[in-house]
Parts: sequence; structure tokens; C-alpha cells
Amino acid sequence: MLVALALSVAGVPAASIAADYARTDGCSGATILRTLAHLEDRHGGVPAYLLTGGATERQLRRLRSHLLT
Repeated sequence: MLVALALSVAGVPAASIAADYARTDGCSGATILRTLAHLEDRHGGVPAYLLTGGATERQLRRLRSHLLT
């Protein structure tokens, strides 16, 4: 789940995250798609959810930077 959240912060499409989740966790990608959709509907997306939980904009920027470089 943590990796899925990080990938979402980095801008990876939900379908790609679900495919990766299904390959590596052996579970249905539908599970992570429902989770990401819930976070979008309820919180406005993963970044907003993490910010509400105490993450800072700076931390999210650093995470994106580390994942994309």
C-alpha cells in the first residue's frame, strides 16, 4: 500500500499502479483501484490525503523528486 501511495504522489496512473500491485502482491488490482478511488472521492487524491495526515508539501515534493530522478 505504501508503494501505491508513493507512486500516486509521483503521478503514476492508477491503472499502472494496479497492474504493478497485482503482479507483486498477487492480489487483484481492483483492490488498489478501489482504494485510490476512495482517496480521490473522500480526500481529493493521495497527496491531499497525506497532507491531511501530517505530511508536508515539501515532503511530497521530495518524494516526487526521488522517484522521478
